[in-house]
Amino acid sequence: MLMRFLAVSLGTVALLAALNLLPTCLGGEPRGVIRYPSLEAVEARYRVRLWAPAGRLAGEVRLSVGEPGWLAFALNGLAGGTLAPPVVCQTLAPATADVTPDVQVPETLVPGGELLQAREWTAADRRAQLRRVLLADGTLVHELWWREGGRHVMLRIHGDADRLVRLFNEIVRQVP
Repeated sequence: MLMRFLAVSLGTVALLAALNLLPTCLGGEPRGVIRYPSLEAVEARYRVRLWAPAGRLAGEVRLSVGEPGWLAFALNGLAGGTLAPPVVCQTLAPATADVTPDVQVPETLVPGGELLQAREWTAADRRAQLRRVLLADGTLVHELWWREGGRHVMLRIHGDADRLVRLFNEIVRQVP
């Protein structure tokens, strides 16, 4: 009797796990992630201004459901050679905490990694945090974190930190 119960229980667990993966297999996105075709579609849906460099072609936008609702988009027009395009992540809702190393973008949107270094940085009248992160695949990325309009914003770039600063300046020039 116990063996039968265990077999049914394990079978049920396996079935539920498979059903949980079904949306990912069919839609290509993990559970809790919604895909939008453009920045404009997200801005219209949520009535919020997104921070991006002017005139830069952004790819599709991926939104992680939950509080504060992180979204991520790649600046596809800026991919350089073998480098992946820069990624901009930001919250939809105002963030209650300052930017600290504890603040992270959900790994369903961008791969996480090991924080190697974080230092405070100030530019364009904004306090920011510059981070060096080692991704699981061995790639070193630079991230710049700051608050804009009360929301967290993160810019991630593969390669040169100077390029990161140039993109940051392009983004903050768009802020009214």
